[in-house]
Amino acid sequence: MNKIFKLKPAISPKVWGGTRLANEFDKAEPGTQIGETWEISAHADGEAIIENGELAGKTLAAVVKENPEVMGTYPNEIGYFPILTKFIDAKSALSIQVHPDDEYAHKNEGDNGKTEMWYIIGAEEGSFIYLGPKETLNEAEAREKLKDGTFAELLRPFEVQPGDCFYVPSGTIHAIGVGVLVYEIQQSSNITYRLFDYNRPGSDGKPRELHVEQSFAVMDLDPVDMKNVSLAKDRKSGEEKLFYGKHFQTDLITVDGERNLEVGDESFLGLTIIEGEAKASRGNEEVELKLGETIFVPAGSDSVLLSGNCRAIISRVQPSESDV
Repeated sequence: MNKIFKLKPAISPKVWGGTRLANEFDKAEPGTQIGETWEISAHADGEAIIENGELAGKTLAAVVKENPEVMGTYPNEIGYFPILTKFIDAKSALSIQVHPDDEYAHKNEGDNGKTEMWYIIGAEEGSFIYLGPKETLNEAEAREKLKDGTFAELLRPFEVQPGDCFYVPSGTIHAIGVGVLVYEIQQSSNITYRLFDYNRPGSDGKPRELHVEQSFAVMDLDPVDMKNVSLAKDRKSGEEKLFYGKHFQTDLITVDGERNLEVGDESFLGLTIIEGEAKASRGNEEVELKLGETIFVPAGSDSVLLSGNCRAIISRVQPSESDV
């Protein structure tokens, strides 16, 4: 079996998507509109495909089902492939939305809840995201603001720049604004409740569905804890740990030459190149990685040697006492 899986992502156009993922990251023919690419995904709504070795052409989901040991001991304990990572190119603003937690999603949607984390890769001047309300929401006022189209006035904007990082627990009201390019790590889920979508038509020309009552059933009415915000300008030089929570742990690494990455038995290792290029080696297997490309490294005792000049985002899933 492969020691390293190089992955081909599932691609989703989206009405708000742009062309950066096609033009700059070579995800499709130049000029193709792409909203999201699901890089590490075993979710039925968009499965990543293995590109190399004896398993080439198989989906990650199929390989995990047939060989659950590749996930590691901890994902096997919880019983499912736990994360989904993606690039998001917001040419237009995403809807103002919220995601349910596991309990609500399992009961009402037949899917997992959705806690996520955003790492800002690119941002136009003045670009921003919304994360939580400015102050504790009054539900009656919030409903009135939704009706008159001014709900965004209640939300806290953060002007963003590359390197900023935001942890978005389930229940957090949020939106990614115009001109923001994001790498996201999330629970393996595809449940989104839209509160407001700017009366925007979908691909069928009709306004996209809203989920107001579901949103109010799961949303956190209080402002976000600022421990969930890690701005590039405040981060110490050389600091690589981004957010470690109970659903995933995420690091940003820089390689100038060679670096060994430990894998271990508890969790697989996911890695996506966000700047530069590199070569990943494990045993007698070697994989070339360009900008935007992703590998899944099965759990096990062998480390991975990453060589080249790059920056990469790493994801793992291991037991954690903390929500961040």
